[in-house]
Amino acid sequence: MRSLFASAIREVLMRILTNATGSLFARDIALHMQAHSAVKQREFVAPEQFRFKDDGVFPNSDLPLLVYRQAFTTDAADRASIIEQCFSENDWTNSWRNGVYSFAHYHSTTHEALGVYCGAATLRVGGEHSSDVKVYAGDVIVIPAGVAHQNVGAPIPDNDPIYSAEGPLRQIWRAASVKAK
Repeated sequence: MRSLFASAIREVLMRILTNATGSLFARDIALHMQAHSAVKQREFVAPEQFRFKDDGVFPNSDLPLLVYRQAFTTDAADRASIIEQCFSENDWTNSWRNGVYSFAHYHSTTHEALGVYCGAATLRVGGEHSSDVKVYAGDVIVIPAGVAHQNVGAPIPDNDPIYSAEGPLRQIWRAASVKAK
């Protein structure tokens, strides 16, 4: 029954995407219907949708940004590898591990899928005067080409890269954060 439901949704989405964009690529479909074996099976949950219009600085997109809450609920030690493998199996390739830049940017020709494998972050999406979205370990964010995004909630590191906890980084960055507000 579940696979029949998944096939029906996939067909409807293919029709919608083909009519809306004139083309259909596997990476344009952000549904993840068959979970990796290390991921605990759960019922299909519709992603949250966020829409952004051109704000004069960023083009944004007619396609909605999607947030899949708790898409990966696993106790595996290396959640990042599981997310990367799942993305790859669904034709979302060219993976890399890093955070989201702290400055607003967008990708003009590429959709982006972000898997949060640990911690949490606050992302500003859609440009300076748009929405802040809090994401947590296990969430997946699919950002259409053209949609602005940046990390506005990265915590200050516990350690200076040279002098550990006693180094000047934490004091300098805290002062700069207070001054910026």
